[in-house]
Parts: sequence; structure tokens; C-alpha cells
Amino acid sequence: MFTFFFRLGLWLIVLLGATFFWVAVFDSGETGLAASLERNSSHLAGFILNRNPLR
Repeated sequence: MFTFFFRLGLWLIVLLGATFFWVAVFDSGETGLAASLERNSSHLAGFILNRNPLR
């Protein structure tokens, strides 16, 4: 029974971390890390993140 709860806890931690990473990087608003990199970095960052690559 311990292994079940241990595995469940590990999966919850992994899913929580993945969700946090997804929101932090790919937030659709202007506060996400991707938008911040595009604003404060070079054209290369915008091209790599595929935001307006023809700019």
C-alpha cells in the first residue's frame, strides 16, 4: 500500500511541475516567459519560439 501512495505522490509532483513549467513558459498572455524572452531578447529568440517569424 505504501508503494501505491508513493507512486501516486511522485506522479502528482511530476504533473504539478510540468503544469507549472507549461504555464510559466507558454502562457498565452504577455506575462509568460516566452513573451518576456521575445520582448527583451533578440530576433533569434522570437524565431526559435515561433512567434511572428516573418517579422
